[in-house]
Amino acid sequence: MLAEHRDVAQRVEELIADPQFKLAQAGEGISPDLSQRVEIAYRLILGRLPNANESQAVSAYVEKHGLASGCRFLMNTNEFMFVD
Repeated sequence: MLAEHRDVAQRVEELIADPQFKLAQAGEGISPDLSQRVEIAYRLILGRLPNANESQAVSAYVEKHGLASGCRFLMNTNEFMFVD
């Protein structure tokens, strides 16, 4: 799991850059910002959207350390590592 976090971060950026994504966002008047990148990372890694507290905390972490580190952070959570 050494490079997977970078792969997920790259996938988030690819989704943001996808013309279909851009068209959908343009229709809603939304630009892809940090919170959207965090939401996409949550969906790809944990299969759900973050709650408000999670979004705020992880967005702050990503802003300071970068998206790849934020993905690694999510991949190190108990929710990702263990099945209930």
